[in-house]
Amino acid sequence: PGHAVSYETLMNATMQSLVTNNTINTHMRNIRKKFEKVDPDFACIKSEYGYGYRWVTPS
Repeated sequence: PGHAVSYETLMNATMQSLVTNNTINTHMRNIRKKFEKVDPDFACIKSEYGYGYRWVTPS
């Protein structure tokens, strides 16, 4: 929690041959929607413009 994960790291973690930033963005949007169904105030996944994503804990 708290540290940013780059698009490159996320792409490598998929073990797929062709993954783009748009692929990652689409999956992250879908993941957020699933969390928001359970908790409408969910805001723990933050975009890091041009870099990737960060998981933040609510304060």
